[in-house]
Amino acid sequence: MRRYRVWAGNEAGVKEDPKHCAAAVSDGGRSCLTHQCRRERGYGIGEYQGLLCWQHALQVQNGLHLYVPKEDR
Repeated sequence: MRRYRVWAGNEAGVKEDPKHCAAAVSDGGRSCLTHQCRRERGYGIGEYQGLLCWQHALQVQNGLHLYVPKEDR
């Protein structure tokens, strides 16, 4: 299970929603925190097969960097 919004004040973070894209998206503004993309997953190539929304899958296909947190074990 991946975790998002992990920081010193919330070390447990927020658990991944398996229905949504696994990409981490910036909160915006001056915040350094990220949250899970809210679009539906089902796309992606290679290691991201089925984990991404179509917008983030297209970014990976075009060679752009994408951050997906590693899974807890």
